[in-house]
Amino acid sequence: MKILNKNIFKRLCFRLVSQALFVALLIGIGLYLFILSPVTASLEKHIQLELQEIANQIYGICDNKDMEVMRLGNITDDPAVKIIKGHTIGVIENMMSRNDINIFIKHKNAFILKPKNISVNQLKQIKKLHVLQNNFFLTQNGNKHYFQIIDFNPWNWQIYILKNEESYALLTNTTKKFYKVSTLLLIVALVTLIFYLYCSINKPVQHIIYALKHGNKPDYKGIAEFEFLSENLRYSLEQNEDKNLQLKKLNIELDNEIYRYKQAVKKLKTSQENYRELVQNANSIILRLDINGHITFFNEYAQNFFGFSKSEILGRHVIGTIVPETESTGRDLKPLLDDLCKNPKKYEYNINENIRKNGERVWIAWTNKVLTDKKGTPYGALSIGSDITQRKELEKRLQEAKRMEAIGTLAGGIAHDFNNNLAAIIGYAELAQDDIEIDHPANLQITEVINAGLRAKELVCKILAFSRHTSLGLKETTVKSIAEDAVKMLQETLPHSIQLKININPCSCKIMADAPLLNQMIMNLFNNAIQEMNKMGVVLTFSLDCVDLTPNCSIKSNLNLPVGSYVKISVSDTGEGISSENIDRLFEPFFTTKEVGEGSGMGLAVVHGIVKSHGGAISVNTSPDKGTTFDTFLPRSDEKSAS
Repeated sequence: MKILNKNIFKRLCFRLVSQALFVALLIGIGLYLFILSPVTASLEKHIQLELQEIANQIYGICDNKDMEVMRLGNITDDPAVKIIKGHTIGVIENMMSRNDINIFIKHKNAFILKPKNISVNQLKQIKKLHVLQNNFFLTQNGNKHYFQIIDFNPWNWQIYILKNEESYALLTNTTKKFYKVSTLLLIVALVTLIFYLYCSINKPVQHIIYALKHGNKPDYKGIAEFEFLSENLRYSLEQNEDKNLQLKKLNIELDNEIYRYKQAVKKLKTSQENYRELVQNANSIILRLDINGHITFFNEYAQNFFGFSKSEILGRHVIGTIVPETESTGRDLKPLLDDLCKNPKKYEYNINENIRKNGERVWIAWTNKVLTDKKGTPYGALSIGSDITQRKELEKRLQEAKRMEAIGTLAGGIAHDFNNNLAAIIGYAELAQDDIEIDHPANLQITEVINAGLRAKELVCKILAFSRHTSLGLKETTVKSIAEDAVKMLQETLPHSIQLKININPCSCKIMADAPLLNQMIMNLFNNAIQEMNKMGVVLTFSLDCVDLTPNCSIKSNLNLPVGSYVKISVSDTGEGISSENIDRLFEPFFTTKEVGEGSGMGLAVVHGIVKSHGGAISVNTSPDKGTTFDTFLPRSDEKSAS
């Protein structure tokens, strides 16, 4: 209210003072137009008439002298004419000294009369006077010079009459004093008017302000304008009291509404934090896609899992970043993604292969939900994924184990029946051979039959070893001695083109094993590696070590072995490696990549059967053109004493 009243007072003062100033301005303009300007014009007119009179006198003198020249009848420049002109100049000089003026006479671009008290700069200015004939005065160096120009054509004279402002000092000073007095009177009148208006305004305004300061309603009586202002203020205050009551009620309601809003915001913030914590810290991949397949959200678990930071992945297309164009199985994934928003129910649950930033392939089980707007138009998809790579590997190994078990069961059954037939064939062949003479022609054929039967019997033994249908003579055996015997046997037959490296742990690890079968397993691994390196001829490495498989050990998870101590037997070669399409069939009986006649395809199948019959596991690591490593893990029988 205090500021409002002051503003009213200031506006009122400004309005009245501005009107006073406007009136003063009009008075000043009228004073100048009707008094000062006519006085100035009258002064200049007086000076101009005086100069005109002098000019007429000079012209009359020159005209009279020219008449004398004409009466002589001689208008040439003879001595008489020159004397007359000289006498004329003398008369003009006398007039110049009497009237305190300067006179210049110019004849044919040369001055024939020039006072000595005129400077060079003034002469330059005088040369321009002819151009400025319409001007009445010329200002030079702060001095005003009044001038008049006469052209006396009979003699080709150009006469310049110049009179200094100092010659009219009395008249000009009187005019200036008149100006100053008029200006002073105007200022005094203006100040008096402003002071009067201020005093007239201040008293009623202070009366009103005093009432407002003390919380009273103004009741000024006097000047009509201020009385009207007082009544309006009083009415406004009464209206404001009613409005203040309404505002107080509204403020209470607003405070309640603000409190409810803050509580809602707090709940929303808590809900958002819980949601963010749930989404960001969930042990699941959570991402959101737009309708074109670009990633718009990627939680922290997804970032850590795939190896992409938020800045690297957001806005990029899902194909080529975390989804390959085709799976390793050959399935094209781009049509699947394009069809996701068109047929959402079809892909509510989907399993497909994904790819990490480092190129590693992983299998993800996705739960998808299409996001739609109020009209039901899809604008994106929300996907939650779980890594099932390990499960897929376990399923694959389980299927492989079942397949191998089925093959072993089938092979074992056939081998038993075939073995019975072989016994009859070999037995009857031996009886037939005993009934004939040694030099009988059929003796050689019967010998070949017996040898073929024995080879078939050996093959049956391998099949039975693979199918684990043979009884094992398990004894606690030191693996180191068996390995050294196998290596010694290998060194006797190893080609010179292959370098053998041996790394045998000096500790004496013991296992429950059938020693001949264990020796056969190692020799089969050696033979397989040597055959793979015949084309390369580089390095064969044999390693024997004792290892402990802990709960978090990756080897334990991959081979599905229980926690414990194991003997690890490794055979590595630097051959051509094994192709991906052959590695799944590596331990199948009769499967071989060698030429016909170079192998039976039972070597690794027997190794697999022996390892499994001893409660162990075997793994293969291979790289094209870098070689292959077979790692076998057999449980130790001295685990408790070792631990």
